[in-house]
Amino acid sequence: MSQINKLLSFFLPRPLLTKILFLIVFIIYGALISGISYHTSNYYKDKETKTKLIQRQESTFENKLYSLELKINSLKNDLIALKENKTFKKYLELETNKEVFELFSLMINSDKDIYQLRFLDSNGNEKIRFERDNISSPVIKIEDKDLQNKASRYYFNEIKNIKKDTIWFSRVDLNEEYGKIEKPFIPTLRMGVPIYYNEVFKGVLIMNVFFENTINNLVNSPFFNISIYNKDGEFIYNKMKIDSKIVDNSWSMSIKRDFNFFKYLEYIENKFSNEDINSCFLSFSLDTVIPNDDKLTIFYEPNENELIKIIENERNYILIVSMIVLGLSIFLAFILSIIPNLLNDKLHKLKDTLEKKIRVIDEYVNLCVTDKNGVIIDVSKSYCNLTGYTRAELIGKRHNILRYEKTENRVYKELWETINNKKIWEGELTNVKKDGEIFNTKILITPELDENQNIVNFIAYSQDISYQKKIELISVTDELTKLYNKREFNNIFTRSVENAKRFNNPYTMLMIDIDFFKQYNDSYGHLKGDYALESVAKAMKKCCTRSTDISFRLGGEEFGLIFIASNQKEALVFAKKIQDEIHNLKIEHKSSKVSSYLTVSIGLFFSENIRDFSKDDIYQRCDDALYFAKKAGRNNIYSIDTLSF
Repeated sequence: MSQINKLLSFFLPRPLLTKILFLIVFIIYGALISGISYHTSNYYKDKETKTKLIQRQESTFENKLYSLELKINSLKNDLIALKENKTFKKYLELETNKEVFELFSLMINSDKDIYQLRFLDSNGNEKIRFERDNISSPVIKIEDKDLQNKASRYYFNEIKNIKKDTIWFSRVDLNEEYGKIEKPFIPTLRMGVPIYYNEVFKGVLIMNVFFENTINNLVNSPFFNISIYNKDGEFIYNKMKIDSKIVDNSWSMSIKRDFNFFKYLEYIENKFSNEDINSCFLSFSLDTVIPNDDKLTIFYEPNENELIKIIENERNYILIVSMIVLGLSIFLAFILSIIPNLLNDKLHKLKDTLEKKIRVIDEYVNLCVTDKNGVIIDVSKSYCNLTGYTRAELIGKRHNILRYEKTENRVYKELWETINNKKIWEGELTNVKKDGEIFNTKILITPELDENQNIVNFIAYSQDISYQKKIELISVTDELTKLYNKREFNNIFTRSVENAKRFNNPYTMLMIDIDFFKQYNDSYGHLKGDYALESVAKAMKKCCTRSTDISFRLGGEEFGLIFIASNQKEALVFAKKIQDEIHNLKIEHKSSKVSSYLTVSIGLFFSENIRDFSKDDIYQRCDDALYFAKKAGRNNIYSIDTLSF
């Protein structure tokens, strides 16, 4: 205590010495703190570098896995859609159907990564085969003479022995033709599904996919050297740098390279002596997305140059901070500068993660946000690509800018009632793009609520289903007349009869037959005959102005029409209107015995109560009416009294 008093009594009268003393004390204190901070920070920054590497690896993999899932799910959906398509099922039933070739062509052209699409029958014979040489080349149909038997190939035997609702995946390999690997190499993934009809095995559907772009997307990274290997340690993809040269070890099993993942792992563990950095080598399985025999694994190795840059940047940062601490010699200032930096780092990490997720949503999710009045306040880039509008053109507009004029008001009424009641609405809508193109979407609309449970806005998630709708339309439409075909008539006829019985409504149906059509074909030729059929179909559609007026081609020159009439007189007036419309086409028919122009005979069925009638009764009575119309001299309308059979 006495020594302290002596020091105080010496320095207090001498302010200059006191300042020098405090200056020296602060300099020493600052130097000690700076030195301790530098070495301590170095230790923890190395740990942080490892953490950053691992987080970046995991984030990179999650994004790549998400993109891969989107691609594989899209291909699986294509296979399932083709398998369940009515046109394809008709082909299985009849073992011949020219429309199935158009269906296969549409499917392979819908995705440039599909380079081969085949149907093999139960004996392994190729029955349908479409393919392209590369992504940019056109699709060709392989002629029957060039089709091969694939009964001995592993993929045929594996697919036919799996459960019928299972999607099969091949190993990822290089495509072979006639037992030899094609050059240039074509990395290939095959997907297949067994085909059953009436519980009988009919064959397999196989899709060959260009897998090079998918592999490149998985391995492309400026921060990591990425490899892909299978369960045996054989490389699907690996490129390593040795003495400034790039050595390609990809496809080590297919082309018999004497270097695999296990040897590569020994090499890089020796290359990176730092134990913490060695622990940053991470592997992730792809088996959940591609469940094949490969058991593919993706391996992340930090890029050496990028790793050095990261470490140097971190150490330079620490040195600068330490110099600032030494220069200022103010511990509190140092503490106050560290806290914001730490908070800033965390905020940047959160911001980067959020921006990555937002970019994924913006690029791949068709998202539209409106206020509670339906005015658009935000849209994703993907939604703009879907609709053809720019973001600026959509913001501030009402959502009905996309409305299709033929969509019934009741659909939108039901939609608004649902979401205004704070419920989720899900359904399908037909919309119109900026260029006037009509497209179909599957939409889910979710109300967003504030803390008081009041509606703030609505978020709509859309999926473009136009392609599926086109395929559905092909399977139910007559190719020549564009009317519904006989198969769709059977479906609609059955439903309409059931509805009329359920609600006790009147029921009306017409059968229409072109008079002396065989003679017309004999006189004018089949091209003119096709033109006449198309013209009759157009005349019928012109008269069908209500959504409940549905016309069909039942076969040959016979047509059908289901519509709503309140009484028999009204039904006869409508039938007469159709007959006159066809006659007014003034299509010359010199072989007709009833007119110099093309005419039709019409059989009419009408009943105010059909509960005692089966659909077969209705069809037969309408057919009988048509028979009597023709027997009475043709160019007639005949209605059998529906009160007596």
